[in-house]
Amino acid sequence: MEKYLGRWWLPEHPDDTVSGTLYYEPGIKIQLELIGTFGEQNDNLLAILLRSQSVDVIYGMSADGSEISLFNCSTSYSLNSRAGFPIARFSANSIVVGMHLYDIDDNQFFKAKIRIPELSYWFIPSYIEHYHLGETGNDGVQVTMPRLKNEQDCMSEQFTTTDDFSICLYNDACFHSDTFSLNLSFEQFSSLHIQSASPKSLRRFYEIVVRYEHFLSLATLRQVSYSDFILLSENCFQQVGEVKKFREIRVDTIFHAAPSTDKIDFIRFLFSYNTIHEQYQMIIKHWFLEDSEFNAIRGHFIETIDYKGPFSYINFMTVIQAVEGYGHRYMKSEIRKYKSSLDKKQKKQKTELHHILAVLLEYYKDIRCIDSALDIDLLVNTRDYHSHLFSNTKKEIADVSELYNLTNELQKLLICCILSYLGLSNSDIEQIFKSTHNTLFHRPLNVAGKQ
Repeated sequence: MEKYLGRWWLPEHPDDTVSGTLYYEPGIKIQLELIGTFGEQNDNLLAILLRSQSVDVIYGMSADGSEISLFNCSTSYSLNSRAGFPIARFSANSIVVGMHLYDIDDNQFFKAKIRIPELSYWFIPSYIEHYHLGETGNDGVQVTMPRLKNEQDCMSEQFTTTDDFSICLYNDACFHSDTFSLNLSFEQFSSLHIQSASPKSLRRFYEIVVRYEHFLSLATLRQVSYSDFILLSENCFQQVGEVKKFREIRVDTIFHAAPSTDKIDFIRFLFSYNTIHEQYQMIIKHWFLEDSEFNAIRGHFIETIDYKGPFSYINFMTVIQAVEGYGHRYMKSEIRKYKSSLDKKQKKQKTELHHILAVLLEYYKDIRCIDSALDIDLLVNTRDYHSHLFSNTKKEIADVSELYNLTNELQKLLICCILSYLGLSNSDIEQIFKSTHNTLFHRPLNVAGKQ
């Protein structure tokens, strides 16, 4: 947890400052605790306690000289009558360290630098050169880290969105030493650089960052979150000779999860950058399309990556709804063609979800890890039971162990749908599944049945 001691005020009342401490823990809390409160300092403590319970923006200056902005703050007060003053606590949704920003929608920023722990394992950096010398009198280790390297040389893949955001994978590195350089450490990592042709808001940069996080979650099959979110503004810099040195502005929100502390097991990734580097531009272009039809499907998929706690029917429902949504939105012509091949009795007996699953299982039958013989009736009956609370006991419903296996099978089907949306052919998808060591795509689950 980080702690900032300082003085705090409301933007519209810069002379009314109050001392206090900000406690910040990524993804858990942003809480400002003041000794006293803003506004009239009088003896009517009841009036203080009855004040507005929310504040849009609070500014601060910490003891180390950092400008801090807190947004969307809810208020609570505690009062000890013997002390004679209240303790005000403000819980904020978002924090900006390094700048006083009045609104998260102000177009103030031109660049973001993002560090995501999983990115360095997915896109292997190659900034530091190191050599292990042989045993011929030159034993030791040689490390080369260029002092001045053209930024363009550190950039790799670059993609531009429809609203002129340039998204670039970047090789980065840093060097640490103590006072006398007795302890030296080098670190290299991959980062994400996002640049805009015109000033954009914090909110818009955040949306781009989250969209890329979701892509990396697909690639790694784990929910990823940034560890550092840095923004640069043309209004925050120091002039060093003829060079502008931009101040790094740190950003975070309480509703954005902190990075996972679980070991990053790259062997379980669905694919790495090297696996899809030839198709990366096409894939990322499709991923960043402004397609409202796909947004809900993407959101459902992200929720299916890691089961939260014990497995439950909710996990199954999330996956099957996403598969159903994909069929409704992107397989309309195939479903019409399939339904036209059925007789009237079959059409009447089978639901739309049954048609969608039948079409998708047929469409991906040449991908070996997809079980095209899944019991569609069992899937539909189980979905109806949990979704619509149907109570027809004559229909077979999957039990807990079956439901777990069926959910895994459906998750593979959903991944196929998403990879198809990104422009990959069935043969491309098959190659990705063959290349991954994730057991989900190789282990037989023995849930086959009739269609």
